[in-house]
Amino acid sequence: MVKYFLITLISFCFASSLNAQTKSTIAPKDTASYRLERAVYFNALRYSDLNVAKSAIFKMMAINPLDKTLKDSLLFIYFNAGSFGQCILLSRELLAENPSRNNILEIKAIAEQNLGMVKEALISYEKLFSESKNLFHQYQMAVLQYQLKRYGECNQNIGDIIKDDKSLSEKVNISTGQENQKVILKAAAYNIRGVMQLEGKRDEEAKADFQEALKIQPDFALAQNNIQLIEKKVKQSPGKPAVKK
Repeated sequence: MVKYFLITLISFCFASSLNAQTKSTIAPKDTASYRLERAVYFNALRYSDLNVAKSAIFKMMAINPLDKTLKDSLLFIYFNAGSFGQCILLSRELLAENPSRNNILEIKAIAEQNLGMVKEALISYEKLFSESKNLFHQYQMAVLQYQLKRYGECNQNIGDIIKDDKSLSEKVNISTGQENQKVILKAAAYNIRGVMQLEGKRDEEAKADFQEALKIQPDFALAQNNIQLIEKKVKQSPGKPAVKK
């Protein structure tokens, strides 16, 4: 769910960050060793060998430690490799140098979320959303607020997403347990609100939200499962005793 559109961005940045060196005021030393490591880097990326690519970057950093674009490339490798701890450490360093880099902040937020650092991820997404007003960032805020049981804030963000017509044209990846499903953002928002209704023992309101989600996306697996849970609960609950006259 949390990787969203960044994979395409990262694939582009692998190459562009190093290509930017030729335009940088800090050009790499044109040595045979540097050219060799640069060639190794691109060949490793060609075959998705991230360990070799990472090793080449470290060697280029040793040859030309002033070239900051190499750290960007290293960050993207850490992210694609799922090395989220290193992602967070390096993104903090890059953001300390330039706090306005929202692409780095987004990587940091995703890494924190993947490591279960819920409070930290929420702070990152709040900063992102204040700048971007992106519905995906707002949805992630709502998810994290729900996890922290900050239901009032979660409900406000979910309501804003539902009211926004753009939520019908955007999708998020949601885990269904064994696989991920691309879900229309508005349907995903209704599902979260339905879950909150369930936790508040408002089963009818919850069922209505899950039904709204399925109107938008009939194959939405989580919403289907949630309705089934409500129906099973109704069947298992004892009937009202007859009133004796």
